Formats: sequence, C-alpha cells, structure tokens
Amino acid sequence: MRTGITLAMIARNEERCLARCLSSVKDHVESIVVVDTGSTDRTPEIARSFGARVEAIEWPGAFDEARNASLALVETEWVLWLDADEWFVEGHASQLAVAKRREDAFGYLLVRRDLFPSGGFGEQVLLRLWRHDPSLRFVGVIHEHLDPDALERATSRRKVFESRIAFFHDGFRPEPSEEKLARNVPLLRKELELRPGQIYYEIELANSLERMGDPEGLVWRERLLNKLLAMADLDDPPDNTVSLFFCNYLAGLADSDLRSAEADAVIRLARGWFALHPTVLSLVAQTEIRRGNLVGAYAALRDVEQLAESGAYDRTTSTNPILLGEGLYLNLGIVAHQLGKLDVAKRSYRKLLQIHPDHPVAEQNLRLLGS
Repeated sequence: MRTGITLAMIARNEERCLARCLSSVKDHVESIVVVDTGSTDRTPEIARSFGARVEAIEWPGAFDEARNASLALVETEWVLWLDADEWFVEGHASQLAVAKRREDAFGYLLVRRDLFPSGGFGEQVLLRLWRHDPSLRFVGVIHEHLDPDALERATSRRKVFESRIAFFHDGFRPEPSEEKLARNVPLLRKELELRPGQIYYEIELANSLERMGDPEGLVWRERLLNKLLAMADLDDPPDNTVSLFFCNYLAGLADSDLRSAEADAVIRLARGWFALHPTVLSLVAQTEIRRGNLVGAYAALRDVEQLAESGAYDRTTSTNPILLGEGLYLNLGIVAHQLGKLDVAKRSYRKLLQIHPDHPVAEQNLRLLGS
C-alpha cells in the first residue's frame, strides 16, 4: 500500500460543483478516484481534468454499494471522503499532510460547515479522513456510514482525533425537493427492511413522509415519540440523532400543546439526554419562554452559556454558532432582566455588544439598568 491520501468519491451529474471541490484539494492528496454512477453531463470529463481515475458503474440501488466501489479503488494508506458539493476552506487542505504523519492516529474528525440558503451556517464534526482498511466498509442503503462494528475494531488499536480542518457544504436544504424525497423514501424503507429498528432511519422516514404530505409520516412520528418516551430510564439516547427529532418536535409544538404532559416529558428527556447539545438546549429555552416558564428558560440558557464559554459541547450534530454567541446573550440578557437577575443581564448585554458594538437592544437595556 502506497503512502499518501486518496480522495475517494462517488458522483452523478455534478458538473455544477465538482471542479470547485477538486480544485480545493488536488494539491494535497496523492490520488483521486471517482466512481460515476450514471452521469449524463460533463462530470467524468471534469474529474479526469484533475487527474482523477474515473470508473463508471451502473447505479447499484444503494449508496453504500457505490461508496464501497470507490474504496475498492484506493491504493494508499489514507482515505479522504468528500462529496461533490463540499470543498475545503482556503488553507485548510494543506493541514492534511500534517495529520497523516501521526502514528497513533487511525483517523480525524473534520469540521463540516453547512451553508444555509438564507445565510450563515451550522457546524458539525465527521469522520472524513482515516487509514485505509479493506475490512472497513460502508453500510446504509441511504445516508451511508462506516460500519460501526468494524470501526470499533479499527479504533481499538489507534485513535480518532478531532481536528480543526474545515470544509464547506452547500447542498443543505431545510426542505428537500419533491424529487429527492421521492427518491429517498424507498431507499429508507429498503434500509429498514434490511436492518429493522434503527432509530435514525425511522426518524428520517417519518420526516420524509411528513414533508411529502403523506399521513403515514404522522403515524411514524407518534410511534417514534412513544418509543422514545418509553426509554426515559436510559442514561443515554439510543442514537445521537434523536436530538434532531426532539428539536423538530419542540419547534413544531402548537400553542395548545405547550403545557401538555407530553411536552413536559419531552423537555425533561431532552435536557437529560442532550445536556451537551446547544441546539437542543436553545430550543428548550425558546419553548419554556413560550410556556411562560422563565425560570426553566433561564436554566437552559445558563447551560448553553457554560457550553459556549468552555467549548465542551457535542459537535457531532450541527450547531449554528449564533446559538453560542449573539442569540445566546440576547435571550439570556432579556430573560435574566425579566427575572431580576440584573448582574447576569448586564453581563449578557455587554457580551452582546462585544459581538455587535451597536446592538440596539443591548444598548437600550443597559441604559435602563444604569450601565
């Protein structure tokens, strides 16, 4: 096996963004392999112009099979995974050379910045650089990922380190297209038939069906909610992506359901399972404000403040940095102000002014507080 890094990709009709991706990394990897699953545009031509080895295959009906076809082409010690709509932040790809020299490293979590169409971004860490191991393969008909059991065996000998190497992703859409939803639902069903009971895929299926306006989505959502609430005695959630399910639940709560026993149970469970998740805690705080429970909102916001100041929060699900900055100190300042916790209010408004020196709410409320 040769030393160096291979960028291993799958692609189909990606001429819009493939060159941007490859140009951001071409000088920092030893080889590029692209498995093309049926492009009808210039995708193969663009890939070859960057020196990539392009192998055309018929779409196998599952993303893990396509991804594993790309791994089969890797001949170097390290594998880098990027999708065509991802590209490195300027200057960050050069750090790959340093990362691969660490002998005790199996792999690295890289920072993905999901760009929102309306502006801003969310950040999360993902395993995207690892030592090539033929026994380590992808699983998942859709939303494929490295096999957890094989990954556990591989990481028993070396460690996975968190890095600051960051890349952008502009394929994020809060509301997927009808075409994408129609593609995803059969693949999600197929995955659940092959490997039943996976909470993550059940959540994805429920969300997809609801977005399509299919009543079955509500049935799945209620079934999932009851299933999760029945797990309240567990110290940890069955899957980290349950955090997204709870976020969607809280964000979608009707005013008439705010004080229901079900909402109480979800908030308790969300706070217990996701005490290190700023997004979950921020939504808990917003829900408590809607419920008129300022004490509960204050407690959740103080927890977010502690995470922001320590930096010790969970990065495996996407977090909008605003929740740890402007959004946090604005909400905490107002809630603390209303509760008469004036020292906390003043401190929060001052921190907000450090971020936005002419923020009108912070300026006005500090004047009211005599500061």
